[in-house]
Amino acid sequence: MGIGTALQLADADPATLRKKFSVVLECTARELNGIACVPWEDVPPAKQQIMCSRSFGQALQKLSELEEAVTHFAARATEKLRGGGQYAGALMVFIRTNPFKASAPQYSSSASVRLVTPSHDTRVIVQQALNLLRPMYRDGFDYAKAGVMLGDLVRESGNQGDLFGSTAGQTADSARSKRLMAVMDAINKKYR
Repeated sequence: MGIGTALQLADADPATLRKKFSVVLECTARELNGIACVPWEDVPPAKQQIMCSRSFGQALQKLSELEEAVTHFAARATEKLRGGGQYAGALMVFIRTNPFKASAPQYSSSASVRLVTPSHDTRVIVQQALNLLRPMYRDGFDYAKAGVMLGDLVRESGNQGDLFGSTAGQTADSARSKRLMAVMDAINKKYR
């Protein structure tokens, strides 16, 4: 069509662009002329869940190897959680063998837990993830993938306090936790 510049695209007939190419090119031409085709979001919607998982380059057999991987995934997911200013109310962990390796014994398992108080503290999430992982581990399998998913995400922790705990002590613990997590995030950002 002899269109080589943005001005030529803006001057082209939108109906012809749609007919010959696509609605996307038509919208681009209209946007160049100041007609909004895609609504603008001032604030992107909050995430509903955060997942961190990987397929391993080499199969893992030992519980200690899976614990290391799940710890890394939980820490990374929690870092993303804090980056979005959110707290997780639920946690799920999964492990599985390679489903495409039919000759090998197959195993897949997952477990989840609702947190009493939503959290974005790496220590809490990692401990809960390991508590879920250990009972589902079975010896004698070549694990190909594992992952951690955080769900029931909220903006506030909703911490109403422990029935038998001191509110002042919990507030101090929460402040210390936030400072510690900020230091961890800074270190991870610096050395990543």
